[in-house]
Amino acid sequence: MPHWHQDRSIQFVTFHLADSLPASARKELQCVKDRFIEVNPEPWSETIRAQFNSMFPSFINDYLDAGYGSCCLKRKECATIMSNTIDYFDGERYMIHSYVIMPNHVHILVELNGSHSLSSICKSWKNYSALHINRLLGQSGKLWHHESWDRLIRNERHYENVVNYIEKNIRQGGVIWR
Repeated sequence: MPHWHQDRSIQFVTFHLADSLPASARKELQCVKDRFIEVNPEPWSETIRAQFNSMFPSFINDYLDAGYGSCCLKRKECATIMSNTIDYFDGERYMIHSYVIMPNHVHILVELNGSHSLSSICKSWKNYSALHINRLLGQSGKLWHHESWDRLIRNERHYENVVNYIEKNIRQGGVIWR
């Protein structure tokens, strides 16, 4: 998936634990992607690119919401580590508008301040939280899936839809939110 970076933009980001998508879902996702590319060879028009990019978040979110994997973020101590990690550079490297930490994934509405890329921010969140969550759980290894999904907020309506989506997740099992 392409990752967009635009200074001073507001973006909706989702990332999940490494074990939260079962192998069957990963295989199905790859097949859907391969079929789409086979039917729609590149270069793509903006319409085709938008269609491709819109296919995957709902597919992945359906699996994440089903609660696969260890769901270690349902433990308050683990969710607090994640929350503190997100909040640490709020107002300095970025501005957090809202977030929710679910049992096996995180949704964040974040505004970039221009000094750091979204990919470097996500990498920092994942690395720091993985170190401390793994230490708390007495484990080592990969905690987060390598990929994150991000969407530029296009307009006020899109922003409100994302805020509503985060609030819906808060009501449906959010562990920590802001």
